[in-house]
Amino acid sequence: MPDSPPSAFASLRLDGRVAVVTGASRGIGRATATILAARGARVLAVARSAEALAASVQSATARSMTSRPRPSRPRWR
Repeated sequence: MPDSPPSAFASLRLDGRVAVVTGASRGIGRATATILAARGARVLAVARSAEALAASVQSATARSMTSRPRPSRPRWR
């Protein structure tokens, strides 16, 4: 992840907090989950694609990120 510009939240720590991030396998969801985990939050990452989510979580350097692949829409029979 490239260095981000300084901001008012640069020193924000989220130790002891829990975050649930949907769409965590790509795009904004993936970036959000990675940043929250890097700042100390325990992140529950959720996405429709189990494979893409596993790759996202594996590429994250934070140990506090876990994943739960779930379909976003219920499958009715």
